[in-house]
Amino acid sequence: MTLFLRPLCLILFWLSLPLPALSQQEAPAASASYPFYYDIGVKAGSFLPYDIPGVRDLLPMWGIKFGHPISKGLIFEYDFDFAHAKEVSYNLGYFSIRHNFMIGKVIPLHFLFGADVHHYKRKPTSLTHTEFPWKVTTGWHAGVGGETQIYADLIGRMDFRMGFGPGRQLSILFSLILRI
Repeated sequence: MTLFLRPLCLILFWLSLPLPALSQQEAPAASASYPFYYDIGVKAGSFLPYDIPGVRDLLPMWGIKFGHPISKGLIFEYDFDFAHAKEVSYNLGYFSIRHNFMIGKVIPLHFLFGADVHHYKRKPTSLTHTEFPWKVTTGWHAGVGGETQIYADLIGRMDFRMGFGPGRQLSILFSLILRI
């Protein structure tokens, strides 16, 4: 039961952070030089850990995403990713600053940079079957990706995110995002 309560509490905390901004009665000023919107999405992909004790195998990962612009070309994003497979439980919460840019006015790409909180339980040892406690650590990440419009406000997005601490991790995630 506590396996599900901890990630749920983490999700509720992170989702409550933008609530003061959502409670404003007025829309952003017309003089704003950038469009204001919210990105809400789901994602799935692979988590490739390296040099994390007890977390050695490729893990399937899924997650949720929320974002909003903070200036022209810069978007603040909140992400939560979850991997539970091969006797490993890995929860990852992070926020990123995303910078959008175009290549040749045709290909939309972005850079990511931000901070992470890792909450994981490593695989038990094979000889003694010792159960290990949950660990909480912090880290940072950088990444690149691209997006394309699928239909109206539905966006398809691919991210390659390299994390540092604990160890190193590569997340390859495909997202479906609703832009409202």
